[in-house]
Amino acid sequence: MQLKVRRKLYKIGRIIQGMYRYNVIHNFRPLSPKAVLIGLTYHCNSRCVMCNIWKMKPKDELKYEDWKKIFKDPVFVNIERCGLTGGEVSLHPQLPQMAELIIRSMPKLRKLTMVSHGFMTELIVKRVIEIAKICNKHDVELSVSISLDGVGKMHEKIRRIPNAFEKTTATLFQLKKLSKQYGFWVGSGSLVLRQNLPEINKMKKWYEDNQINGTFQIVGFHDTYINNLDTKKEVSFRKKEQKQLESFMEEMSQPKSWKDFRAYYWKDLLHMYRDGRPRTTACPFQYDQFALDSFGDVYYCFSERKIGNCRSDQTVSEILFDHKNIKFKQKMLGSSCLGCNSGCDVERSIPREFKKYLWFRLTGKPWYGLREIFKLQSKS
Repeated sequence: MQLKVRRKLYKIGRIIQGMYRYNVIHNFRPLSPKAVLIGLTYHCNSRCVMCNIWKMKPKDELKYEDWKKIFKDPVFVNIERCGLTGGEVSLHPQLPQMAELIIRSMPKLRKLTMVSHGFMTELIVKRVIEIAKICNKHDVELSVSISLDGVGKMHEKIRRIPNAFEKTTATLFQLKKLSKQYGFWVGSGSLVLRQNLPEINKMKKWYEDNQINGTFQIVGFHDTYINNLDTKKEVSFRKKEQKQLESFMEEMSQPKSWKDFRAYYWKDLLHMYRDGRPRTTACPFQYDQFALDSFGDVYYCFSERKIGNCRSDQTVSEILFDHKNIKFKQKMLGSSCLGCNSGCDVERSIPREFKKYLWFRLTGKPWYGLREIFKLQSKS
């Protein structure tokens, strides 16, 4: 009980500090990173219709000793949240050792997250238990998300792996059963694309019936990382799906509680897709989060081009704070970021721009700046 109270108080303190960093300090200088997303391997044994990572044959990925050198960079000292992804993260041969290294290299780390397709139940469960024990030893929260994109054959259709639904749900149920015993959180993430949009209510009901915490994300297209621009014609939404997609977004934008920060993201997304408005949802990658992959490539965000390589060019710190890269990031904020549909970690960033969320709860609209307030006052 004391641990839970301590973690809650810590989160409140982080939000208050984050509000100051996002709304004050950020106006004067680039923020020091507080979170990092690490693509630990590009190896993947799925065949997803919306992603091309599985087609890669990665060679010369970073070894344990390489990561050890990289994590000596002082930028990692202040990291509080680390996400592990792939490829398929469980295919990394030294995953538990990497978790231990990350925790020891990031003394302020409070949360470790990992995403998996869940196909290899025995291996994944074993890895999660090993990592959970390490996290418990260091008082670090562990959060595990198992990807699930449909019920029954739909998930198999999207992942193109025989018995994909049975394999994924077996892992999900087993982890759920073990989560209290080993003290980790487990949930599921669903990607929404043309194929599964007609069955989205079926997916939501499945989550509800099985008491699984499920989140949704609209498919996006990028020429970096997942490199999936060629899949757009096959999986993106057509005009005839537009109304159904908007209806889904409208439903998701109805807050279930005052802590339902993701509702703001969905309302914002609705205005982006339906009305062509720019994104207003705060993104941690715009402020104090960055990405790093298994080749040593550094990104401000996996949706944009790499900004350097810490294996051969500069250190991570030097790359992130290089003058030309900071100018590129500022350009991102006024261009690609305005049309981005990613919901990555918005639960962390939205509370830090609380004025936007408060405006949304009072008016039901996204925040487009002070001009919106003046418009509302003139109408009244």
